[in-house]
Amino acid sequence: MTVAAEGSQVHNNNHHHHATTTTAAAATTTAKVEGEDKLGTYNGVFLPCLAQIVGVIFFLRLPSITGQAGTFYTTLIILVCVLSTFVTSLSLSAIASNGTIQAGGPYYIISRTLGMEIGGSLGILFYLGTTLGASMHVMGAVETMTQSHHGQPYQLDNFGIFLSIVETVPSQVWSLLLMFIISQIVSVGSNYVTGAANFFLAVVGLSIVSIMVGTILFALGLYDGNLSEDDRVFNDNLHPSYRPDSKTGLTPTFWGLVALFYPATTGILAGTNRSSKLATPNKSIPTGTIGAIFVTTLLYVLLVWLLGSVVSNEVLVFNKLVVAAIAFPSPVIARLGVVTACVGAALQCMAGGPQLLAAMAADDAIPFVDFESEASEQVEAENSKRAVWFSWAIASLGTLLGNIDHITPILTMFYLIMYGGINVCCFLLAWVDSPGFRPQFKYFSRNIALIGFFWCIGLACELTLCVSIFIMCYALLKHSHTLTRSSDWGEVIDSVKYKLTTAVLARVTGSENFHAKNWIPQVLTLVDTDKDGHPISSEVLALAAQLQKGRGLNVVISIKDGSFLGDGTFEQSQQCKKSLKAFMEKERLMGYAKVIFSRGNYPETVWSSVLNSGLGPVSPNIVLMSWVADWRKLMKRGEEEEDVEDYADSLKGLINMRRAVCIFKGLFFPTLRDQMPRGSTIDIYWVVDDGGICLLMSYILSRSKVWRAGVKLRVFVVLTEADENPVQVELAVVDFLQQMRINAAVITVDLQNSSLQDDFRANHPSDKCPAGVPKLTVSEKFDLLDRNGDADAASVGSSRPSIVGSPSPQKRSNDFWHTSCGPFLPESKSMQSVGDISVENDVAERATSMKSQKRQHRRYLAIDTAKKFNFLIRRNSPSASLVVTHLPLLHKASETVDFMQYVDTMTNEINNVLMILGTGAEYLTTVA
Repeated sequence: MTVAAEGSQVHNNNHHHHATTTTAAAATTTAKVEGEDKLGTYNGVFLPCLAQIVGVIFFLRLPSITGQAGTFYTTLIILVCVLSTFVTSLSLSAIASNGTIQAGGPYYIISRTLGMEIGGSLGILFYLGTTLGASMHVMGAVETMTQSHHGQPYQLDNFGIFLSIVETVPSQVWSLLLMFIISQIVSVGSNYVTGAANFFLAVVGLSIVSIMVGTILFALGLYDGNLSEDDRVFNDNLHPSYRPDSKTGLTPTFWGLVALFYPATTGILAGTNRSSKLATPNKSIPTGTIGAIFVTTLLYVLLVWLLGSVVSNEVLVFNKLVVAAIAFPSPVIARLGVVTACVGAALQCMAGGPQLLAAMAADDAIPFVDFESEASEQVEAENSKRAVWFSWAIASLGTLLGNIDHITPILTMFYLIMYGGINVCCFLLAWVDSPGFRPQFKYFSRNIALIGFFWCIGLACELTLCVSIFIMCYALLKHSHTLTRSSDWGEVIDSVKYKLTTAVLARVTGSENFHAKNWIPQVLTLVDTDKDGHPISSEVLALAAQLQKGRGLNVVISIKDGSFLGDGTFEQSQQCKKSLKAFMEKERLMGYAKVIFSRGNYPETVWSSVLNSGLGPVSPNIVLMSWVADWRKLMKRGEEEEDVEDYADSLKGLINMRRAVCIFKGLFFPTLRDQMPRGSTIDIYWVVDDGGICLLMSYILSRSKVWRAGVKLRVFVVLTEADENPVQVELAVVDFLQQMRINAAVITVDLQNSSLQDDFRANHPSDKCPAGVPKLTVSEKFDLLDRNGDADAASVGSSRPSIVGSPSPQKRSNDFWHTSCGPFLPESKSMQSVGDISVENDVAERATSMKSQKRQHRRYLAIDTAKKFNFLIRRNSPSASLVVTHLPLLHKASETVDFMQYVDTMTNEINNVLMILGTGAEYLTTVA
């Protein structure tokens, strides 16, 4: 299968706007593959893995590692490295046997499992590792041709003159030239690379045999090669002998040698990348990959003990080409094998790197690199020429390092992070236990996969450059996150989220009421939309988006007139939901959108929507709505007067359902694309003891990036009684805000000889208000605490129903503010014995007794009071960006129109007003 076609298949899965062209290309490619002979385990997996694993490190660095670390520690180095690749091969086999792995190999696995963000980031690292791997192999080939011994170049008989010329030119020049030649071959067609693979492997195999035979003969004293009798020293390399390297001048360490050797164990993905060409990939990939790992491991250990037991330590440390010097019958065979192995591996890297790049470009994982074009589809080779030459540029930069020792630690990090990603993918797939994960390879375990992940990451942390690579990973992850788009790849991360969510919800079943310190706003926003689903008033959605710093659930609901019995209603609801969701994304409002069609009673629909949204503790506890700005016009029309009544009934029902209600009235509210200028204010007008929900919501809003740079919170404490001491109230509120860790300016304002406070609280038994509404003014609350002290505060608190996680009555004296108004709780045995009303009235009676029972009759909302309050706000907050205050009690309005007029009067000529009525559960607390 050609790379261009494979990239087209990925494109077909994810880019529907090119469906016709891509499907045709994929069909053509599939037809070609079906006409080809499928590969078996030996040719399709074992040999490619063997060819990529055995390379430059085996020939040029393993002998010197043996001399530095000794045979025992070198064997340990091999096992440490092989363990990570072996465990990764088990995870890889499980994933590969669960379905076809398309173009991209490990990138395809991780991106389709963990998502574009992680898959794209690790895919880029793996691409760089593959491309720079070509640089390493090219430098190995050049080093083999220019290697000197005792100041003299090795002579290859007929090529002596050529080698003398080669020695005078810097190695970087030859590396660049060889890299150009290799890239030119790959650009012509990587099918030539595949055809020459068997020839390269045969030459490598012959050179390995010559090295093994030469070593045995050297040990027996029958053959010396280019070595001398003095170089034959038995058991001279059993223990470590770390000495400075002859070229780099650096003295290696054990972990440094691990980083140097690790690329010799990579290459296990060679068979996986060919899964579409295999006759039985579910059997061939595990057998061929694991077989190649075992064979190469035995080969490495055998070479270590043969050379380490026979050759002197001096030769192994300083003669990088000792394998050629000892080869039988001539060093030419070993040198030819080394060069062939390096060139063959470089060709494989340069053929695989652009293939990986093309797969990522097809998914838009790298938006600034797009090699999927009409020109690339016409090329029969697996990679477009542009992708090849882009990779050539990166690989050429790697060759400028000039030494294998400088590039291997970088490659080690790339591979370790990628292998760790494959292991964690397998672990998550097995842990989620999705029905879709049905691997035919059974010899794996999710625990072993998890161990493999920690093993790879642990090795990365022990080796050099880990900090730099992890920083690079983070940068690439953030980059991919900003560029990622929605995809439907069946990512296991979605299953992980679902499993974690269900597990957490199952754990908190029956514990739906939390302590106030754990309270977070779960906001349900009601918004009117047009027939296409576009919000009529977008300000309320902008406000909901800026309240997300509360980190709660967000649900946006639009209720429309209609019935699902009608044709096309469902399709219309889905289209409206799509439009609403798009607007939410524009405002960066993360949450769920619902569009409900109903011809029933509007308030009942609202209440049902609130009750049936969310699950258990993850259910809306705050309802955010817009004010009906044109309610007077609706009232004048007569026939639409019921719309205003429905709006008021909806509010009254929500309050009775113990849901906090937020009503927003205003125009031109800032969006997340705006930045409030320095000096902007959010003014809170605090009249009654609402538990602090007005303060809390204002504080959450101020944390939004729209406000946090320049906003200032100002708390206006409204005094309504003549005997209230402004100084003492201000000091009490300042002290309270300090304990609540809220930075705000406190200002007392006078509205004495008014009954404003009675419009926001239930102060008389005849007030038919639900439990949880405010009962005390702010000054009354602090005065009560001051008069009765901590003991009284504790006693008041002890009369409240207990909640999950709340402190005992003996400890509540330090949490004085939560005694104002208990949170609403479903009835329990303890609550039934006390009763909500009796508890609330107990607090209210304490305050009213201090006021000599001034008000003995029920009072209704009065427009004159609203006018006074409006004048007070406009005088003190003429340029406030937002005014936050209490919502008048709808239950105190004799008629709906009285409530509507009161709110309109209270907020007249004020730009943006947020009116809030809590339930008592949203109180501020000092409990840590």
